Amino acid sequence: MNDGLGAWSTLFLLGAYHGINPGMGWLFAVARGMQEHRARAVAWSLPPIALGHALAIGAVVLIAQLAQVALPMQYIRIGVAVTLVGLGVYKLTAAGTFAGAACK
Repeated sequence: MNDGLGAWSTLFLLGAYHGINPGMGWLFAVARGMQEHRARAVAWSLPPIALGHALAIGAVVLIAQLAQVALPMQYIRIGVAVTLVGLGVYKLTAAGTFAGAACK
């Protein structure tokens, strides 16, 4: 595989991951800048990360639009609310969240 294409593909996939977990995008950009010892590498990392993020958002919007065809909006709202609250409770109660969460 071409090194340039591989790097852009990796950044694109990291952007999609960033769409799923928005707190991670800056971390990938900074890591690339540190690996290459250039601040410009950080700037060059941001467009593919942003594109992957936009595509991840687009996928969620498309899924939401398709769900509206099959289900009443009230069911979708309840399902999304339960999912978000459940994820929040899981994150708050998961091992290492508060107790023992010091940086190492």
